[in-house]
Amino acid sequence: MLTYSQLYEGVLRKLDKFGSPDIDIPDFNYFMPQAVRNVLTAAIDAAETNQKTTDNIRRLMAKVVYKKEPDASLQDKPLELANLVLPTDYYHLRKRALRITYQLLQAYGRHQSLSEKFTVTATRVDGDQQASASDNYFLRARFRDPHFRVINNRLEIFPAPDAYWEPVTIEAEYFMEPPIVKLEELEDEPNVPTEESANIQTIFPAYMDDQFIEECVRLVQRSTGDERTQLNPGATPAFLT
Repeated sequence: MLTYSQLYEGVLRKLDKFGSPDIDIPDFNYFMPQAVRNVLTAAIDAAETNQKTTDNIRRLMAKVVYKKEPDASLQDKPLELANLVLPTDYYHLRKRALRITYQLLQAYGRHQSLSEKFTVTATRVDGDQQASASDNYFLRARFRDPHFRVINNRLEIFPAPDAYWEPVTIEAEYFMEPPIVKLEELEDEPNVPTEESANIQTIFPAYMDDQFIEECVRLVQRSTGDERTQLNPGATPAFLT
């Protein structure tokens, strides 16, 4: 993990190598957060299938659990299907990472024990997929194969449970909002970072921090019209290979 000061120094060294003008701290504070978001977007997409990438961004992973009777000490949330609010640090929901556990409400058929439970994994869909699935018998959401989507920072799950089963827990894995990389300047010395902000470390491996530096340099050079900048980088970022 590099410090914010090391990230800044890395960008300056790269720019100097290319003979590009240096940037001040305000410009660094503008371009570096963009660079982090660009790199993480590819990392989050790859995290579902690439264990190395998952390990790289593991500190962004979190889980929220909605329960009928939440335990305050565990920071659970109350289970209200009409109001499943995502945590304030929510950034992206993982694919196939929403699990619903149902419990039997009343005996029927071969289901007699009221302690009987089962767990299903919901499938994420967008508005178009939901509309097309409702017209296709084989694609539509079912009680044991539910769908969900995120609307206005809330989870919407469908279809509703039937008369015999009710959800008792809903678990959702998600990626937290990444910390914003920002250097604070000394009041009496512009472009000199405060010691506190300069010594903050990122939460990612050093070789991933190198990708932030590379992407930040690319953004800076592109903003100045540097013809040596690769305007259309390869589909596979170096940190995924």
